[in-house]
Amino acid sequence: MNIRLFFFIGFFFCLFQAKSQSKDQLLFEAEKYLTDQKYQNAIEKLENLLKIDSNYQKAYYQLGIAYLENNQPSKAKKCFLKLNEVESLFDDYDFWYGKNCYYLNDFSSAKKFLEQYLQKNKKKFVKEAKKMLPFVQNGLKIMENANNYLVEHLDSTINTPESEYGALPTRDFKKMIFTRQSQALNKSEKTLEKNIMTAELSPQDTWLKAEKINNNETSSGYDAAIQLLDADRKMLVYQDGDLKITEYVDGEWKIPVMLKEGVNTPESEKYACIYDHGNRIIFSSNFEQKKHLDLYESVLQTDGTWGKPEPLENLNTSEDEDTPYITDGGKTLYFCSKGHLSMGGFDIFKSTFDPVRMAWTTPVNLGTPINSAQDDMFFTLQGELGYLTSNRGDGQGMEDIYRVYLFSNIKLKGKVLERSTNKALANCKLKFTSLHKTLEIMTDSKGNYEVLLPFHEKMHVSVFKNDLPMYEEDLLLTINAKRPQLLNRNYYIGQADESLETSPESKKYQLQGIITDKKTKQSMAANLLFVADNFSYSDSSQSNGKYDFFWKADQEKYTLTAMKKGYFYESHEFIVNENTNEKIELNLSLQAIEKNKTFVLKNIYFGSNSDQIKSESYPELNRFLAFLKLNTDLKVEISGHTDNMGNASANQILSEKRAKAIANYLIDKGIEQNRLQSLGYGASKPLVSNDDELEGRELNRRIEIKIL
Repeated sequence: MNIRLFFFIGFFFCLFQAKSQSKDQLLFEAEKYLTDQKYQNAIEKLENLLKIDSNYQKAYYQLGIAYLENNQPSKAKKCFLKLNEVESLFDDYDFWYGKNCYYLNDFSSAKKFLEQYLQKNKKKFVKEAKKMLPFVQNGLKIMENANNYLVEHLDSTINTPESEYGALPTRDFKKMIFTRQSQALNKSEKTLEKNIMTAELSPQDTWLKAEKINNNETSSGYDAAIQLLDADRKMLVYQDGDLKITEYVDGEWKIPVMLKEGVNTPESEKYACIYDHGNRIIFSSNFEQKKHLDLYESVLQTDGTWGKPEPLENLNTSEDEDTPYITDGGKTLYFCSKGHLSMGGFDIFKSTFDPVRMAWTTPVNLGTPINSAQDDMFFTLQGELGYLTSNRGDGQGMEDIYRVYLFSNIKLKGKVLERSTNKALANCKLKFTSLHKTLEIMTDSKGNYEVLLPFHEKMHVSVFKNDLPMYEEDLLLTINAKRPQLLNRNYYIGQADESLETSPESKKYQLQGIITDKKTKQSMAANLLFVADNFSYSDSSQSNGKYDFFWKADQEKYTLTAMKKGYFYESHEFIVNENTNEKIELNLSLQAIEKNKTFVLKNIYFGSNSDQIKSESYPELNRFLAFLKLNTDLKVEISGHTDNMGNASANQILSEKRAKAIANYLIDKGIEQNRLQSLGYGASKPLVSNDDELEGRELNRRIEIKIL
């Protein structure tokens, strides 16, 4: 045999053997982690194994189990579906895939696969499969009357990899108090620390970063917020197994004081709700039934103590009942239970008080999507918006907070007006287009329109006069917490005037300025777009660059954008409040387009480690879209950039995906594909040092545009 050929055969044999040993070693380590219930470690090993051999069926099977047990059912399903043609090779496939379907609320498929598993007379998971089936049957019954509600996972300003629960919105809808449970610093792994947090709601209906409330030094590290009372001046809290009250005085929460005698016992009182003007309390406790929690009611006595707790017999079961919440003037009670008609774990139930029988009615399961196959608790309701806590799959942490919209449509109403005269325009057509349908309506004789829209879908709006398109935009329906099902929005077409009114009580402001060429300083005419939450309209500056218009403000945040063919667009965001002068001057300078010139798209946001574009990005993306439509011969490079945190290869891939996502958004809106190039640079081109977050890494995570 030729020596060279012999050498190559030997080399590739050794390489194959080493690769095989590497696969076997990774699988052995992963299976040991699975046995030890160290699921995240198993996931890392199996993902690495699949990078070596992307067709390794057993690795997909084990990875599906690891994802499922790590509460990531969507990822688990993708792995199990890889096995559709070879699942018979794995004895317990039907059990694991049935359990996966159950966690995803696909109860029909769960029933099919779990029953298939039991028919095969397997022994390993028979007990768990039999335990799941009644919950699956309950889920099938409940799904027959599924609600068309929306349950929205709150983002990382509220939810973290730790546990967040018990959301308490304030009466003015501007803040929320909740509890965060995390590992205590410098303590053993088994020690948990609970802190009461507070977060503010921005005018754009997004939560700002949560902070601890001030009373950290007054607790032993086991606080939980339960209920806000007396116009948010008092708070019921759980501390060290007892219920206590803290008061908000001089800008801070004071040391909690034990509730009066009669409620707290030597056992644990977990959660409660005070109602009837402070005269009644419903709380959960295990003081009678040591093995599980029941609901009890107590009445305030004339001496200030609480009377003997009476069990709520109609509501209690042999399982846990917890997190009571009273609304509707004491007529409606929400609570969570593992009993009754539960789909598994805690479900949220509703009961109403029957004044004739003087008893609570049989609880009704709130159904999907509010409840899931896992634990759903801590339900609170304020008007048509609710909050709950759940450990349902694919959340961000062990328990996360979700917002519940008890409606699916929002009423959008307003007028179409002629700018130069502020005259209402009859018989104008408004066309609302979403991914699923198109709605067309006409304004009445007074220029009014009214339409029901699916508020959680992206909508494109076009306004027509005499069948001519006069205005269009991508509509973002910002929820007003006080009136969540109603949004007012006027559309103005034609020349701007000094009477763009929003409400009779609003203060009148004047906005004026000059548009100039950034390099030559010469004034020039340009297109202007003025945008607020409840109206938007376009205008243009005069040939001398000047513009001047009036409006009445009931908003805080506004954006003015100037755009001219052959120039980069320029936007300026400003705030109007009670301290703002009635006359606002805002000058904008536009820079001529130059080849190879780059600029950063502002306010572009993605999900964490994701290429999913967040809705807050749409205003800037639509400005860039208008820029490309105005400059039709322009070609650009869209580049994604990350900071240097984490794996360099993963950052590179993420940057490529994000740039591609921006390009796809523009293509979907009508920009020709050959005008766009998308590239990812990972962390290779930082703008500033990555040593700091706010002034460094945050700036380096960006989408950049280069003129080709």
